[in-house]
Amino acid sequence: LQAIQAERGALSRTLGRAAPPLFVKLSPDEDGGGLDAALGATLATGVDGLIATNTTVSRVNLRSPQQRETGGLSGAPLHDRALATVRYLYSATAGKLPIIGVGGIDSGQTAYERIRAGASAVQIYTALVYAGPRLVSTINRDLAALLRRDGFSSVAAAVGQGE
Repeated sequence: LQAIQAERGALSRTLGRAAPPLFVKLSPDEDGGGLDAALGATLATGVDGLIATNTTVSRVNLRSPQQRETGGLSGAPLHDRALATVRYLYSATAGKLPIIGVGGIDSGQTAYERIRAGASAVQIYTALVYAGPRLVSTINRDLAALLRRDGFSSVAAAVGQGE
């Protein structure tokens, strides 16, 4: 990360403007100590934000024929771990860094949970593959309704407000 940050500085000086923001994606498979170590190393480099989380290699509670496959698992099986990671990172950084919540977001409700846990934005992928592009407008509409229901005027107002 230090080398990347140095290159960003050089790019910024060459272009005469700020370099694009740098976010680091963290794993949901780290225990508390491993996540703390990764977070500490990441924060020491001055990154602009965090992405929680990457895919998981864990297959705990997975009941499907693919349970014995290897590689990163995404989507709904990742939801609970990713949500817990966002909560932890928001608390550990005192909400001072933006967090992009990723993993198992498939509705306005799951996006809202991630935002209330501390995510400033959410990213979808697996659900988009299965539900198609209309999912984006559905999530936006449902998220807006949830924000209004709970008296929030914006996503930013709901970030980290728990449930």
